[in-house]
Amino acid sequence: MPLTEKAFQTWIQEAETHPRLANYDKFNDYWLGNYDDIVFPAKVEAMLGVDISVKANMCFPIINIKTQFVLGTGVTIEASGADATDEQITESERWLTDVYENNKLLYNNMLKLIRTTAIKGDGFARISMPDEDAEGDLKDNIKVRVLNPSLVFPKYMSDDYEEMELCAIKTFDVNDLGVFEWTAQVWYEDVIQIYKLDTTDPTLDAKAAVETDHEWWLQDTLDNEFGFIPVVHFPNLISDQEFGVSDLHNVTTLQAALLKYLTDQAITADYQAYKRIFVIGAMTAQGKQWDVSPGTVTEIPDPNAKVTEIEAGDLKAFIDAADQTIDLMMIVTQTPAIALGRSDGGVPSGYSLEVQYLPLKAKTQETVAILQAGFQELNRMLFKIGESEVGSENVKADVIFSGGLPLDKATLVEQHEIQINNRTLSRASAMKEEGVADVEAEQELIDSEDFNVNARRRLAIETESVQGQIDRNELTTTPRPNEVSETEAQRARERPPIRGQ
Repeated sequence: MPLTEKAFQTWIQEAETHPRLANYDKFNDYWLGNYDDIVFPAKVEAMLGVDISVKANMCFPIINIKTQFVLGTGVTIEASGADATDEQITESERWLTDVYENNKLLYNNMLKLIRTTAIKGDGFARISMPDEDAEGDLKDNIKVRVLNPSLVFPKYMSDDYEEMELCAIKTFDVNDLGVFEWTAQVWYEDVIQIYKLDTTDPTLDAKAAVETDHEWWLQDTLDNEFGFIPVVHFPNLISDQEFGVSDLHNVTTLQAALLKYLTDQAITADYQAYKRIFVIGAMTAQGKQWDVSPGTVTEIPDPNAKVTEIEAGDLKAFIDAADQTIDLMMIVTQTPAIALGRSDGGVPSGYSLEVQYLPLKAKTQETVAILQAGFQELNRMLFKIGESEVGSENVKADVIFSGGLPLDKATLVEQHEIQINNRTLSRASAMKEEGVADVEAEQELIDSEDFNVNARRRLAIETESVQGQIDRNELTTTPRPNEVSETEAQRARERPPIRGQ
């Protein structure tokens, strides 16, 4: 049963103050590098004559490496069904692939979902029915959108967080006066409630408006033609909590420590790169300035005049501290150092490369499992919507991710040769996997360079050539006579005798 207007206002106000929203903004800022830099002390900046801050953002590559490892070159749709015919499976797979392609979910929006989920800890996708006046097939007009999790508020039926009781999705439009007009679509299985926010202040977002005594009011109630809530939640990590956890949740403090070490290193390099000089017993006139920046000269009254020097600061300790912090960030995020170009030497391949990627592989296997489970639910919804176009009652579909280890050319070629020799893979398919764009053109080029590369193709070409000569009467199929010609007899007489005869 839908919430009453008062109950919804109470619930949405609590939902809009959930800590996850502040974390979304925080972790997104860290990914983009929009956080407070570590700056030099004022006296150092005054001495150097320039404003300097230090920023080395490791959060950006940590997220991107995971995203690229999960997604690879894109996704494919694989349908199956024990009680479905091959024709139904093929048609369902083709129909669903078209829906994904129309909504850029084979790569672009899939990339958006995976990256958003890794950064913020949660991702959401929603299905929208086409407009009544939309032209063309249903599959060409179904909309699947990746949502901003800050604007999605699911309410679950119990603390196992398996089934949604409702899901509120906030949207806003800007009217002719430039004023933000906020709307909330509240989805239930049977109805949709449309709420409006009673504020006309363009400086207030929905959360701020509620906090300043503005309220949501029910504008309309519609039937839910879907019969289900068309929203799928993709948490980054599965736990007993309602929402997911960002990949950056235990990295931000290390990021701050890294900037501190790099700042200390920069200060030492600029401020202490010169010797520090102590002049003891000097009789400098009061107010005289020693011009040896960025080093310092210190006068100490003493009857015995002398000069003492202190060597410039050693940067090794700061460099080691920064390196150790980066290594720790790699450990807590299960990111292999080699993915960041930090290698101890040599170019690993094969099994050694796989070993180095094991932590990331283990981490992303969980991510892929969560994504696949979510898309199984989304695909089930899409098939239910598309029953009129495709017979998918007994068909289910999975999204197959093509990510994994970086392409190891040497190992890949070796595997392909074994498969080709065992007749489990065609040479054309092997060339496609190795990145050849035009397989036929490449094969013709190979044949033109070395006629002995492909014996089967050479035989086919020879057979075609001979048949062409026969068709043009350039060759005859009449058997040779048994008699030996005079020319052949003469050649036989001139041939040297075989030794031993």
